[in-house]
Amino acid sequence: MQAYLIKDLEIDEEIIIDFADVKVLTPSWADEVITKLAEKFKNIKLINTDNPTIKSTLETLREYSGLKI
Repeated sequence: MQAYLIKDLEIDEEIIIDFADVKVLTPSWADEVITKLAEKFKNIKLINTDNPTIKSTLETLREYSGLKI
């Protein structure tokens, strides 16, 4: 993803991650993608996070990564 999708983005660019229609969010994927984005960019916005697996994974990610996402 970094090589193709976000390579030309500015550090303060808003990145919106939309979880609409996502059934399951695994901690490993979230850590590899969301944590890496949040470490590099200042303005990450997560939307449609009402699914219980998404909530749980994001809580775990916040707890262990220390990121404010």
